Amino acid sequence: MTFERGIFAEGQVILRNTVPYAALAVVGEYAIQVIKETTDIDAGMTVASIVVWSFLAYAAHAEILLPSDRDKSKDAQRTIGFALRTFGLLLIVLVPVFVVAGYIRTVLPSDSADDQMLFVLVALAMPVLGILWLLVFGLLGTILPAFVADRGRGLGAALSRGRRQFFWIFGRLLVMPGLVFLFSLIVFVAPLFVFGSEGDFLGEDYVPDPVASVPALIAYAIQTYAVVLTAVVLSRGFLRDENRPA
Repeated sequence: MTFERGIFAEGQVILRNTVPYAALAVVGEYAIQVIKETTDIDAGMTVASIVVWSFLAYAAHAEILLPSDRDKSKDAQRTIGFALRTFGLLLIVLVPVFVVAGYIRTVLPSDSADDQMLFVLVALAMPVLGILWLLVFGLLGTILPAFVADRGRGLGAALSRGRRQFFWIFGRLLVMPGLVFLFSLIVFVAPLFVFGSEGDFLGEDYVPDPVASVPALIAYAIQTYAVVLTAVVLSRGFLRDENRPA
């Protein structure tokens, strides 16, 4: 894949080339959320979600970094390794938030007024999560394309690339996939506030609630583009560092 076209345009081309993986991500994520909503199964659902989205992300990286005539029989197996690395990066993002949230929960009483305050604090945590995501993926995110390309692998190599390419990667993650992710969240949350829905995907008799289900499916579809854009930015940052003057 050449780099003459812009990142947004290249993301659209790659998304068209990976439609089956994008469809898997949308349907898989919806199914995971329904399972969590209708059963007591919660453990492992986050990992399942990461794996489902990793198929799309790996395929997007491969469109840029690997030849199209490669033997694709091992792609699914390598996606698990890719998902584990993604999980590690996300864990770095989430641990500080979990620590702070746990502390807040211990110091706040459990009456209704403070439950409302806790909701406000959770809402305020979302921008913090976004900033942490940008920082972690800007600094360490090239560990993902390095794994796909099977060269320059390892946390130390990713950290070295991240220090050299941080501002290039950080800025593009912010104004490209970052804004697309934000738009998808607005698409999902806005109808819930407008129609006063609690966000349950299934209503009575397990009939899908269109107020929650339709915006969620649209939001997941938008997020497929954000995932592809993230792959384009990280892969370009990886290649940009490889091609830097010695």
